[in-house]
Amino acid sequence: MNFTKNQIIIVGGFAFVAILFALMLTGVIPGLKKSPQTATKADLVIWGFEPKKAIDPAIAAVGSRYSGLKFSYRQFTDEAEYHAALLESLAAGEGPDIFVVKNSGLLQHENKITPLPVDALPLVQLRGIFPQAIERSFVQGGKIYALPVSVDTLALIFNRDLFNQAGVTTPPATWDEFTALVPKLAKIDVSRQITQAASAIGGSGANIPHASDLLSLLMLQNGTPMVNSSLSAARFTTQEGEEALAFYTQFTNVGSSVYTWNSALPNAFDLFTQGKVGMLFEYSDVLDTIRQRNPLMNFDIAPVPQKASTTQIITYANFWGYTVARQSQNPNLAWEFILSLTTDANVARASVTATGKIPALTVLLNRYFADPRLNVFARQFLVARSWPEIDPAAVDEIFSTMITLVSENRASVEGALKQGEAGVSALMAKRL
Repeated sequence: MNFTKNQIIIVGGFAFVAILFALMLTGVIPGLKKSPQTATKADLVIWGFEPKKAIDPAIAAVGSRYSGLKFSYRQFTDEAEYHAALLESLAAGEGPDIFVVKNSGLLQHENKITPLPVDALPLVQLRGIFPQAIERSFVQGGKIYALPVSVDTLALIFNRDLFNQAGVTTPPATWDEFTALVPKLAKIDVSRQITQAASAIGGSGANIPHASDLLSLLMLQNGTPMVNSSLSAARFTTQEGEEALAFYTQFTNVGSSVYTWNSALPNAFDLFTQGKVGMLFEYSDVLDTIRQRNPLMNFDIAPVPQKASTTQIITYANFWGYTVARQSQNPNLAWEFILSLTTDANVARASVTATGKIPALTVLLNRYFADPRLNVFARQFLVARSWPEIDPAAVDEIFSTMITLVSENRASVEGALKQGEAGVSALMAKRL
């Protein structure tokens, strides 16, 4: 049979398409053939605080690479319950493969962790994709112990209506400006009862949610060492530490010109949402709650004040990192999951979009600098610090006790610091 020229072209075209399709299916050239899945039988158990939708993007990404890989997730809402359950399960050899550790609490769990293999993410690469606070929090001895997908910082949230009524146009940028502002905002009757607090500051954790964090911030801004170089003992009974604690507690001194808080007041967050506190130090995760409790509240957000003479701005970090349990039977798979969640920009973006959190990856964090709601929290993270607290919950109690001892005149500033330092050092000694 003789073919016409057009028929030859048509047949040749079909043949070319058929050959091309076959090559694509066999993987000789990329195209229709799906990437082959690696056969594996494993169940990764993950514990954390975020809703499951926060880790679903990583589950989808890693799950597509392996057949037979399953994921189980348990969400916690209470830190005390979480730590109790974690310690109990790890002691029984039934702990999760992946759990979360606080940025200030790595020492508490260091001996329970399998660090990330060095070649999986070299430190030089970590420094290129995350702000410095990540390395400061989760790197020990050149090894990476945890990685976060989202971050937060302590900021100053202020009531604009109370500012306007007091004739104040801008939030305080320095602590000197802050103290000068207190008498303008505070309302105290003749019996020295506080009817309107200028700020929730000076009290313990009993009625100020993040009293320990705020005192730690002041100490760090003052240059307090906090711990020794070997991470074996606390070291905050110094001149810098004394100045920070004295500054903090002056706001509960009924005879002080900046008196604005006491232990008899209700919870600071509750008072703020009721319009009875001018300034509150909080994290971004409370913004929705403020709106829910008081939809008409006119509030704004500013960076935490700094020392007037400072040459180095310091803010306070608060975040959780995902890590792999030492007893996990699948540490490489577990770390692959964490790397996908935290270092893959597309996966990390999907995660923080689902939760409304601030991303940890620098390339994503930069985009939040213009965010009308979260820009202050995001910008502060570039200069955010914390310190190795060994056991953050226990340190909160110890710091609250120091504050109470001074506020109630049961100890001098130096005496309270010495007692607190001994308590933290005792916790650190148990680690050795």
